[in-house]
Amino acid sequence: MECKTISNVIFHTIQHLLATDILSTAYRIGNTFTRKRKLGFSNLFLFLLRQYEKSLPINLLDFLEEFPQSGISSISKQAISKARKGIHSQAFAELLTLSHTTFYQLSKHQRTWKGFHVFAIDGTSLQMPHTKKNLEVFGYTSNQTGVRFPMAHASLLYDALNDIILDARLDTCHYDEREAAIGHLKACSCFSLPEKHIFVLDRGYPCRKLCKEFLKQNRLFVMRVKKNTPSITNMEGKDGLIWYGSNYPKKHRLVLRALRIPFDSGEEEYLLTNIFDTHITWEMFRELYFLRWPIETKYWELKHRFQIENFSGNHPISIRQDFYITMFLSNLVSIIKKDTDRVIEEKTKKSAKECHYQTNRGMLINRVKKYLFQFLSSTGENESLWEQIFRAAIKTRSQIRSNRTYERKTKYTRRRHHTNRKLC
Repeated sequence: MECKTISNVIFHTIQHLLATDILSTAYRIGNTFTRKRKLGFSNLFLFLLRQYEKSLPINLLDFLEEFPQSGISSISKQAISKARKGIHSQAFAELLTLSHTTFYQLSKHQRTWKGFHVFAIDGTSLQMPHTKKNLEVFGYTSNQTGVRFPMAHASLLYDALNDIILDARLDTCHYDEREAAIGHLKACSCFSLPEKHIFVLDRGYPCRKLCKEFLKQNRLFVMRVKKNTPSITNMEGKDGLIWYGSNYPKKHRLVLRALRIPFDSGEEEYLLTNIFDTHITWEMFRELYFLRWPIETKYWELKHRFQIENFSGNHPISIRQDFYITMFLSNLVSIIKKDTDRVIEEKTKKSAKECHYQTNRGMLINRVKKYLFQFLSSTGENESLWEQIFRAAIKTRSQIRSNRTYERKTKYTRRRHHTNRKLC
């Protein structure tokens, strides 16, 4: 199975980085972890990766029972809280980079659109723990009574067809999402990405600065623009070239391709792109734009399945650590799901029923969290653990219901707990 190979490479790489003190040397803050103590960098790093939504004392007891070779008999929760402030969150961001780099290097079953990988960029808001420090670091929004709520802006660069997060950012709540997109583009220069790819963005992103950055880096993009954009509303026909940007001075304007995309309801949406190949028609662009939708469902998964806003600490350093750990776990689940889906397809293709099934993602998230520590603390291939994961995937599969449509709701009542959405 391909997922075993990719995942085992990731696990063995993490073990090597911890054993050789590469991570501790590069990402410790100040002079922390320089003296030998019973709670070292490696033990704390593994403890934080467990990501169980339990209280800290219970997590600590479970960790000591599961990992007796750590040599720790007892430790206080205050020591854990203090020690984790000595690990830079970038250490866990490196795991995110490791996961998608290994996937692209080793995976032979990568989904594309006409030979192009489809990379979506989008942002969302996350509610932070209510502390004075978070109000200062992340900023806040307020309600009609003046009560302040600390919030942050998260942004993802996401492979929509392969369900892989490439880059993630956590900024202040009023951070410009266009600047976040530029940050993703700059990060791409450090990654080993597939050569042929297209970036797809929603209507909040179009601006001359971002378009110029795409052109500067010679990267293809498709953006949805607002209906009141003058240069497009005055365009004749469904497909043509326009001047985009300020009229003064003229050198600020860019030559781009604009398209009018009609919908079944009779409404029109407008797209902006630097793909000038006439063989790619407006009907194909309509298909391409809608391929960005998985990033919306990815945010739903991160918030409801992974409970990303249920942070294990209140300090900004702890919050950023949890944020990148969740991104890494999401990629790990996606890598494993590709093979479990293939196993389910093989088991059910002989059935007389015409139903199609896939892995129950909530179950898989739970199994990955449950066995992650055992994968990272073992030197073998862990065939028994993989067998348990595949057996559970086949047993608790979910039916795929295609072509379902729902009326879009414009108002949502914010609820912390839902009867049909439980922790994984």
